Amino acid sequence: MRFVLDGLTVFFPYDYLYPEQYEYMKELKRALDAKGHAALEMPTGTGKTITLLSLITSYQLAHPDVGKLIYATRTVPEMEKVLAELKGLQKYREKCLREDSAAGDEASAVAASSGEYERGSILALGLSSRKNMCIHPAAIEGADRESVDSMCRKMTASWVRSEAVDAAHGTAAAAPMATDDAELQQVRDAAAAAAPVAEPNERAAEQPPPVPDIEDFNVGNAPPGTARLCSFYERLENDYARPVIATADNGSNGTAAAGATTTTTANDDGSGNPTPQQVPKLAASSLLPPGVYTLEDLREYGKKKGLCPYFLARRAMTYANVVVYNYQYLIDPKVSAMVSRELERECVVVFDEAHNIDNVCIEALSVNLRSHTLDVAGRNLVKLGERVEKAKQTDASRLQEEYSRLVSGLVNSGTLGGDGAGTGAGAGGGDGGAGGFLAAGTELELLQSPVLPADVLSEAIPGNIRRAEHFLAFLRRLLEYLKTRLNGAKTVESESTVTFLESLHKASGIDSKSLRFCYDRLSSLMRTLEITEMDEFYGVQLIADLATLVGTYKVGFAVIIEPFDARLPAVPDPILQLCCLDASLAIHPVLERFRSVIITSGTLSPLDLYPKLLRFRPVALRALPMTLTRECLRPVVVTRGADLTTLSTRFEDRGDDNVATNYGKLLVALAKTVPDGLVCFFVSYSYMDRIVSLWDREGVLQQLSQHKLVFVETTDVVETTLALDNYRRACDCGRGAVFLSIARGKVSEGIDFDRHYGRCVVMMGVPYQYTLSRVLRARLEYLRETFAIREDDYLSFDALRQAAQCVGRVIRSKNDYGLMVFADCRYNRSDKRNKLPGWISSQLRDAHLNLSVDMCSHVAREYMKKLATVPLDEMEMRKHLLSESALAQRGRLASSSSGKEDDGTAVVLP
Repeated sequence: MRFVLDGLTVFFPYDYLYPEQYEYMKELKRALDAKGHAALEMPTGTGKTITLLSLITSYQLAHPDVGKLIYATRTVPEMEKVLAELKGLQKYREKCLREDSAAGDEASAVAASSGEYERGSILALGLSSRKNMCIHPAAIEGADRESVDSMCRKMTASWVRSEAVDAAHGTAAAAPMATDDAELQQVRDAAAAAAPVAEPNERAAEQPPPVPDIEDFNVGNAPPGTARLCSFYERLENDYARPVIATADNGSNGTAAAGATTTTTANDDGSGNPTPQQVPKLAASSLLPPGVYTLEDLREYGKKKGLCPYFLARRAMTYANVVVYNYQYLIDPKVSAMVSRELERECVVVFDEAHNIDNVCIEALSVNLRSHTLDVAGRNLVKLGERVEKAKQTDASRLQEEYSRLVSGLVNSGTLGGDGAGTGAGAGGGDGGAGGFLAAGTELELLQSPVLPADVLSEAIPGNIRRAEHFLAFLRRLLEYLKTRLNGAKTVESESTVTFLESLHKASGIDSKSLRFCYDRLSSLMRTLEITEMDEFYGVQLIADLATLVGTYKVGFAVIIEPFDARLPAVPDPILQLCCLDASLAIHPVLERFRSVIITSGTLSPLDLYPKLLRFRPVALRALPMTLTRECLRPVVVTRGADLTTLSTRFEDRGDDNVATNYGKLLVALAKTVPDGLVCFFVSYSYMDRIVSLWDREGVLQQLSQHKLVFVETTDVVETTLALDNYRRACDCGRGAVFLSIARGKVSEGIDFDRHYGRCVVMMGVPYQYTLSRVLRARLEYLRETFAIREDDYLSFDALRQAAQCVGRVIRSKNDYGLMVFADCRYNRSDKRNKLPGWISSQLRDAHLNLSVDMCSHVAREYMKKLATVPLDEMEMRKHLLSESALAQRGRLASSSSGKEDDGTAVVLP
């Protein structure tokens, strides 16, 4: 249906609207109108995603000055869901606009002539890592993301492509580093020389020249089949700049075809002298036609057209209307400067399922170093030293050119982007870096600065690290200091970055300014040495990452050295951690840069903490209630076992076998009563391992298996995926299953147990963080001193949002239903219950508090019988839904109450 909300025509692809969706749209529009930020809690299963997409894309259509919708999700499955919803919305919107255009009235004719309905078409796409998008048969065989990235760089780096040109021409010498568009054009010229010359009539028909299989070009003297170029990437390059001379033969009177742009390049006319040629380039928008593209759609399109899906999506982002990708593409400085630096200020950013966004921000700016990492860094420095010596012997001019650039300063030389976005980038390949060491518009990503854009220095590299050999000696001194601190620690050490810098300067003579440039200097060196195996050099990258952050930030960070894990004190496992304590540091550039940032989830309560943690002032801050026509969710609190043993996962109770046994009896009782799927969340892997082992010894697992099959989440992703698949199969065939999972794990954050896959969820204990963690203690101290947030308040807030996220997995729509069991006596306290989202706590009745295992079994039996036997009353449900006519009635009432004349031509909501 279509309706007008405060002057905005909203396209909504369903016949009815929930009242909370309508209220959610009002809050969203208020934030967009005010060009401000919002934090909104929308109950689970109420259509939050389609509401966001409907309102914001309609707002884009009505306000062309509004930029892209940047929709940030946590996982790839969530990304696919968003794009699937958007596909349905776009089909409905195009249908409505076509009907209006065909109506033939004067208003529609005017709108059609002005291009309004053409604007109704959008381009939306998802962007993920190469591991999820690559279609090259050799690259996708990589075992992990890093290996796929490395293989991609080996086939798309500028110097690799230049060597391929020499190999194609029979040149044995290595090509110089491609540093401008003219040298990169040689790759295209080589492809043009190998292609057959088209006849004039063929050019008149605008047939593109055949592109040779550039994968057949071996790199340098490498053995055949070991280092080839990517034909998909090369074809993408040729589509952007085809080596076809525009003449009168193609009907363009010597000019480029409409929609194309021209550039002047140097080509050899046979006399050895470069001759300017006008080379037409396809418009960027011609690469990807309007539509909504999931990752699979992009892969299929890439296979069909012979184009690289990853770089195709990267380039299409510049003119797309909607982009869906992971949080890290905006929050992590090393990734955002590569992918998101060219996004316009007028973009609208949505962080969906953002209840953990403060933790994501902290992780983006934290670095952990172990003994193994330092050993790898040592080997990396040896390799870098060998490559520097080799470069001196074979091509010393490259090192001298780099030194000259560093003397004149990074920004002035173009090595570092002028907006402070970093040096190169961190996860890519291609023939240049967004803001990196090549000309603008090229795409090689090497290393990206880990600091935030505003904190990057715009001055020359210090003299003591300009020369490659001096810089490597600098890194060796830093590495030796880190090894001494890590291996010499006998007790836990915690200090500020200022204290760490003073100790470092006293021991090694290293100052903070040199540290601040460490990552930039490493990036420059690796670019000069033409290194593509970035995954092999992760050790030295982490060292440079830590050095740059320590040298840049004096507050909001702590350096913590632990000689062993506090939970396993007998096992030596030293770790040095640079811990970010202030979540607002990472998200501040996003909040400052974009006009509106929407932070939303089903579990944001208590809402007032997020503006404090992230340091922003929302123009809209609201937790929306959930309208119910039946009791589709029933939360209960179980506090004691059948023998009246108090149930709790407090640290002092975790060793009590009686408590563990009663938890097992609770699960067996529910397995007897609840049909189909039952999901149980534990507070940690260690506690789950202990309690499941006890259940096995005492026969609880055997009793449980008599009623349902048992599956367990493990730390191995493949094992967990197989367990989930078999769990669903057991539910589908009627056998029923129990899935044992972990709060804060992958399953609790990204897997839905809708319908019969989750008729009951049990939260065993309160999922507090490990309170003896030194990192957590340092952060709690920082929150208390900086934001006046008490330790108990933050710990309870963090634990309850995790618990709410776990139990919310079983309710994915209002047609669904499920039992939520909070199995811990602490949930019976009002201070804990009040921190649960309102849509859960409002359904928690006094009769369902302080239950025993037997009472919980009785409540579950009654609830399941009621919901399974009473059919869903659609007529009753529609009484609580807003139809188009109901919205029209609201509009007429609002118009009459405001004294405005209602002519019946528009529906205006209050």
